[in-house]
Amino acid sequence: MKIVCIADSHLIPLNMESESFIPGHFESLPETQRQCVYDGARQELWKAFRRVLTSIGDEKPDVTIGLGDITGGWQEGGYTNDSIVDLAENACASIRRVGQAYFCVGNHEMGRYSLKARKGSMTERSLVANEQIYGPLWWGIRAEDFLLVGVASPLFLYEGMNEYIREEKRKQDDAIRKIVRSHQGPWIVFAHDLSVVDWLVNRSLGDAITRLQRVVVGDAHTKTVFQWRKKRDKLAALFSGRVKMMRLIDDAVLCPSTAPIAWRGGGWLSVEIKSGECIIEVKNNPVPVSVLPNTWRKYWSWYKPLHF
Repeated sequence: MKIVCIADSHLIPLNMESESFIPGHFESLPETQRQCVYDGARQELWKAFRRVLTSIGDEKPDVTIGLGDITGGWQEGGYTNDSIVDLAENACASIRRVGQAYFCVGNHEMGRYSLKARKGSMTERSLVANEQIYGPLWWGIRAEDFLLVGVASPLFLYEGMNEYIREEKRKQDDAIRKIVRSHQGPWIVFAHDLSVVDWLVNRSLGDAITRLQRVVVGDAHTKTVFQWRKKRDKLAALFSGRVKMMRLIDDAVLCPSTAPIAWRGGGWLSVEIKSGECIIEVKNNPVPVSVLPNTWRKYWSWYKPLHF
């Protein structure tokens, strides 16, 4: 069985008021430049997304898994505006044209989960919109001897008091626990970010945790950032005495971003399950420097990783 993963496309709508893409920088630009730079960013994000979908289509996968932040949200509140919903439906339809698809939504789709967030928060409206667009927010499918489990990691981290969201959080906890316990073979978890590791080791999964082969995530965009986060989380696990968590962090794999943010983008992940083995390969089709408009290069030089 051949699986491809795509993550962190960060597609943004026409409306700059969405604040769905590094809003602080756009606010600091002269008003005459803001829209021009924003439009340049939007076009390049879409180009990178389409390049990756073309490459993925050539792979002819059995399943495509979206690992979150396919689009931005509306002012950190997730899918609470019609322009964002239309954008997400378009992006999701593009991915589904490649073939059968499952999704693990991220913080930009669902909204911020922390009470300490500067702006925005996860809402019932956003949660319902995500399920309508992407389908089940958590799922389990078989791939030969392996069980593939997808989760919505922002739900694990939700700290608010909305009863509907809290109930969905409980449902996910119970469903994943039941799915994992019923499977006696190896399994792989797919999620948006590494926070899922902390959840896994703090739930009563029994000996199933020892059969977990890989944790596949997005969010970090590049290998460099991902390795730094793994070291940070391993250090925290070491000081708290959570040995199981350290092993899972070691075994975690990054799906690089399609968006040219912090690197040249165009990344995806190939996962092949064959004869009881799981073979994972990072692939990419980076954005050529020549396609970047002058406005992008000129005004984004403040952010060195984006300045090619």
